[in-house]
Amino acid sequence: SPRWRAISIAACSLILVLLTGNPMLSLLPWPALWVARRLYGHRRKESVRRRKEEQVLELIDSLSQSLRSGLSLQQSLQAGLEDVGPEMRLEIQGILDDFRMGGSLDESLLRAAEAADIPSLRLVFLVTGLLHAKGGDIPRILDRLRRRVAEGVELRRELRSLTAQSRASGYLVSALPAAFLALQALLNPRSLHPLLSSSTGNLILLAALSLNAAAFVIMRKLLSQEA
Repeated sequence: SPRWRAISIAACSLILVLLTGNPMLSLLPWPALWVARRLYGHRRKESVRRRKEEQVLELIDSLSQSLRSGLSLQQSLQAGLEDVGPEMRLEIQGILDDFRMGGSLDESLLRAAEAADIPSLRLVFLVTGLLHAKGGDIPRILDRLRRRVAEGVELRRELRSLTAQSRASGYLVSALPAAFLALQALLNPRSLHPLLSSSTGNLILLAALSLNAAAFVIMRKLLSQEA
């Protein structure tokens, strides 16, 4: 809860002041928490995005099978709620809810395509909506689209596996300064006194942390573009 989070940060700040005698370092846990929350949120968002990207294939398979069995597109979407994962289920449910509010199903699909955050999902909704409005063999087009989507998913999965070692190396290098300071504090705490208790040492520490954080952000940007 926010209350316990604030209490924990205040306790960490108090411990830092007691250990170093420098009240300026009491501010350090606040940006550290902000960075940690941003990293966790980004990682969670990417995880949801990857799962949804793979569930696009499940959606295409479900729609193709249901349409070939004689169901309407609305019935096929309704049946697809049981065939896909929770992330994709929310997308389908949003389309059905929008359709029940009034309007046509193809308009609901086109609106969902505009709001989709994944290119393959946007393409599936767009193609399905246009074919439903103009008329066409939706299952046959979805089969062709599935091959393209599967190739893209496999390619991105391979790229992520190839860059996994680079990401691990980057995380290790970014963690080395903090690990070195922690080890130095355990072995010889007095050696860190000039760094923590003087204004010059604080500036050096702030510059080092800023450069390390900037390098970490740049590394994540480069690797995210590759993956």
